[in-house]
Amino acid sequence: MHQFDHLEAQEFPFLYALALLDSPLSQNVMLELLLQRRESFGKAGEVPGVIAVRDQLAVLHEKHLVTPVSGKGYVLNEGLHMPIIAHLLAHSDIHAWISSIRVILNKREEYKHWKVHNAAFCRRELLFSCLINEIDGIGYWRHEFFEARTGDKKVLAEQLFETEAGQQLFSQFSQVTQSVLLSDLF
Repeated sequence: MHQFDHLEAQEFPFLYALALLDSPLSQNVMLELLLQRRESFGKAGEVPGVIAVRDQLAVLHEKHLVTPVSGKGYVLNEGLHMPIIAHLLAHSDIHAWISSIRVILNKREEYKHWKVHNAAFCRRELLFSCLINEIDGIGYWRHEFFEARTGDKKVLAEQLFETEAGQQLFSQFSQVTQSVLLSDLF
């Protein structure tokens, strides 16, 4: 049995969003993202709202997949980040998901030139660029990561090699991307 065989199809978009953002996600932002992605959840024929999002997140919490963070939203439980991204890569359109995440971040002015990015933000963008083989993005976000003055400075390769799913993701990157990420370890 696969790690996520017990989950229903409508649960995956919630997990994908949490894995890609890799930070607490409020119910409102989750709803905005799911509506943008046109993901189905809730009862058939019902226009989904915050109540449906709340209920689905409660189910995922009961299944020990997500944890509420007081005043901030929900996060994936420890050890699920890379397996969920690997599942997304195998079962959905990673380009469309990353594009949707970036649209929401852009609406919140996260990409403005005056914005100071912490290391975690840059590492996430570097991962996005690696997942969609965006070579210019890899160079830019890698540079920004090393210039970041705040946040966890764990390099992306180190994060990927912590789990088997992360290692599988790494093996799917181009050789150039793998070489760049490996060089950061030394």
